[in-house]
Amino acid sequence: KEEIMGTSNLYKGPKSSVLLPSDYTDGQEDTSNTDNSNSESPIEDSTIDDELDDAAKAKEPEKVQSWGSARSAMTRSASNNSGSNGIRKAVREYTKALGGHRNASRQASSARRVTASVISLFSGSSSEVKAKVKALGITFEGKSTTDVLLDIRDVLAPVPDQLEEGYVNKALNDTMSDILADAEFQVEDIDELFNAKLLEKMVCGFIKGYIYNKMIAQSTLGVLMKQDSVSNIARFEKELKNFIDGVVQATVPPMLHSGMEQKEISVLVNDLYDVTYQSMEA
Repeated sequence: KEEIMGTSNLYKGPKSSVLLPSDYTDGQEDTSNTDNSNSESPIEDSTIDDELDDAAKAKEPEKVQSWGSARSAMTRSASNNSGSNGIRKAVREYTKALGGHRNASRQASSARRVTASVISLFSGSSSEVKAKVKALGITFEGKSTTDVLLDIRDVLAPVPDQLEEGYVNKALNDTMSDILADAEFQVEDIDELFNAKLLEKMVCGFIKGYIYNKMIAQSTLGVLMKQDSVSNIARFEKELKNFIDGVVQATVPPMLHSGMEQKEISVLVNDLYDVTYQSMEA
């Protein structure tokens, strides 16, 4: 079965993120030790402006489902081989256990930071992306496109010293691995690599991976304890991953576009997570 809880073997990237735009704030305290002394970088570290907080305060509190119900729904879905209906119900119960789509989105602060960093870095023309990558200290001379992508991964990856950062770190590593294995992105010319397709692949892959990793870790203990068949567990995980993939592909690409202004990114990122979790809750 897929191992998602262990984080000690994950790549430990730099402690601080240096990719966020200066006008991108979260409204939450940032307790990380961030060095902002490099004022030459076009994308600086900050916290995310969570516009969802005000929206949530203006509405009635969402009904919170118990974690017991969420885990039971996951276990039944795996045991009964109930297909998409069982998966759909399990995902809905899980999202409710997080406190509903607004709370689920707010809790994903680390994931939203990385998503904002990805959009900030890969949004724009190829020459614009190259300039931003160079400003981060990443060189192109004598390197393959794979080497450049791995260098970018190293800058984006948070240290997985907490569970939430572990989910984020694994999602980023899995996304980059999928891109490196995709023939469409196996190009020698770096100018052919940085395009809108790469932006979409990065954002969709990361959001899908983060949600899936976190869901597996938080709500599938009963599946592992009560399922004797490894093949059934593998089938359940595949169905769950495919379901999340379908939700993300249906919600994220229509909202995403290249060449965004920095001030648009904070609103977009909050909307991406809120709409995705809202679809899971529906």
